[in-house]
Amino acid sequence: MGKLMTCLSGLTLAFAIGSHVTADPFGIDLQADTPQSLGCKHVEGLNHYCATLPHSHPDMTGYILRYHDELGYCSIMASGKEISTNRFGASLRAQFEAIKEQLSLKYGEPGVSDDLMKGSVWTAPEDWMIGLMKKERYLNALFLPGEESPFEAIRLQTSATGLEKGRVSVLYIGRSLEKCIELEKQDRSNSF
Repeated sequence: MGKLMTCLSGLTLAFAIGSHVTADPFGIDLQADTPQSLGCKHVEGLNHYCATLPHSHPDMTGYILRYHDELGYCSIMASGKEISTNRFGASLRAQFEAIKEQLSLKYGEPGVSDDLMKGSVWTAPEDWMIGLMKKERYLNALFLPGEESPFEAIRLQTSATGLEKGRVSVLYIGRSLEKCIELEKQDRSNSF
């Protein structure tokens, strides 16, 4: 019995050491992977576009990785599939809730805001999508993953691509984002 337990313990330890389970989003190893190693295309500045990632989410169509060689990942944006909805935004809001629930399993409950800007004329329930399209309405969730996370926050957001179409996106905000933005500004000013 003792030999069997020793053997099982050894197998468990070997399995745990041999298997690499990452908590990083979309299967990106934040310590080892670069946008180039992931097969992403440089877009501009620090931004790289990836059609897929090691663990792409089925509801996302593409990813923008903002990456600096010394600072690492500044942000990761996952853009959702375009969703057909109605003027009330019913399907878009349902997709938002579904993605929010999935993120909540990993990051805890978020703060949610479904706000219409003061003075907006798009106050009727059937004006939900036009308010979103005119950027007078916002439906967002903000997750605060904690100090141990490389991300300061994770924002789930909605956007309208038409009166009856929209998408849900996820933005992982890295702790180095402000430094990355400053470096991009400096780089652009060097052109003058």
